[in-house]
Amino acid sequence: MSIYQRIVSFVTLPLAVILVASVMVTSCRSDDQRSNTSVRLKLKNSGGEMIYLDRVTVDGTARIDSGRVDRQGEVTFHFYTSDFDFLLLGDGHTKPVMLLAEKGEDITVYSAVGEMGDNYSVRGSGGSSLLHDLEQKKVKTVATLDSIGQVWLRVRYDEDNMQQKELLDSVADGVIDVHREWLKEFIERYQESPATIIAVYQTLRHSVPLLTFQDHLPVFTRVTDILLERYPGNPHVIDLQGRHDLYVREYEAYIQREKRLQPGMPAPEISLVNLEGERVRLSDLEGKYVLLHFWDGRKKKSWETNSRLKELYSMYRYRGLEIMGIYVGDDRQMFSDIIGGDQLPWIHLFSNTGVERDYNVLRKEPQMVLVGRDGKILQRPVDVDELALMLPRLMPSAAVNVPTNEEPRHNSL
Repeated sequence: MSIYQRIVSFVTLPLAVILVASVMVTSCRSDDQRSNTSVRLKLKNSGGEMIYLDRVTVDGTARIDSGRVDRQGEVTFHFYTSDFDFLLLGDGHTKPVMLLAEKGEDITVYSAVGEMGDNYSVRGSGGSSLLHDLEQKKVKTVATLDSIGQVWLRVRYDEDNMQQKELLDSVADGVIDVHREWLKEFIERYQESPATIIAVYQTLRHSVPLLTFQDHLPVFTRVTDILLERYPGNPHVIDLQGRHDLYVREYEAYIQREKRLQPGMPAPEISLVNLEGERVRLSDLEGKYVLLHFWDGRKKKSWETNSRLKELYSMYRYRGLEIMGIYVGDDRQMFSDIIGGDQLPWIHLFSNTGVERDYNVLRKEPQMVLVGRDGKILQRPVDVDELALMLPRLMPSAAVNVPTNEEPRHNSL
């Protein structure tokens, strides 16, 4: 995770915790001789609080200075910046304010005790105003998703409520899509501002970025090129360039993996340990047709697919079909509840990043891969309708249906 993704954590944890690992650098007093930028805080209901100003570096934070709020409710910091700096301004107890200070700016922040990072306004800094807009938009989107999530969790895990869960999933996906489009428009509109560095790394939850190198590499490239031209020596821009180059290499590796995942190619090995402590390997199932189902209990597509796979599995399991359900979601309790409640009697494993990378399941989206008896890929991706047409041809003498009332097997965490 990059420092810019961790900034979200910085602005939601007390600064006293963050700064334990910080590197202390020049104070305001030693900077006075060449200071060219200032930050003034005007704090309502102040009782003489100690305020800290910290510079965000590419690998952490560094103290600029600290000062106590005076009787007028103000404290001012003077410091030097060569072009721009990301800053954190806080009292060590509540969520700090994140600022983007450009050379020569005189920034004024207005807030109240106990509300700094949640309720503030800023003057004298266009970049800081953009960061404020980014954070406020994110806060509103996350609040909406949390509300949807609370309703989702109250709905029972059974087929009678599947339609309601699907509707909630669809609404949540729509909210995320709207936010992602807003983020892309923000970057396009303010592409010359360093605020776009924070924007391209923004996450909503679970530290999963909204913009990915598979889908949005041109966005990263444009931001990098523009900021390199404007701020060629800034460490944040240099770091962005390094990460962009890494994304390019990752994208090239992604394309190479896609070539190795074409029909007729050997399926990458899968080796995971189940709840009983047994290691389950894809190669151990050679001689059977194996359906790899990468799924997530929060995705409506997964619910629909599991329901239909139960029918196909009951018809073909005794003719040589095996299913490896590989859970790519984050909620292990949900995983356990679903496979038990829905009576899914095939192999269940909890995924890891290595398996997901090998199969290019990089966006946590459900997908299926059909592997032949020889261990080679027959089709990828494959959906349930295609599978229903393929299985009679692959296994023409289908067995009589057998009730699927067995306990689920190989439930791996």
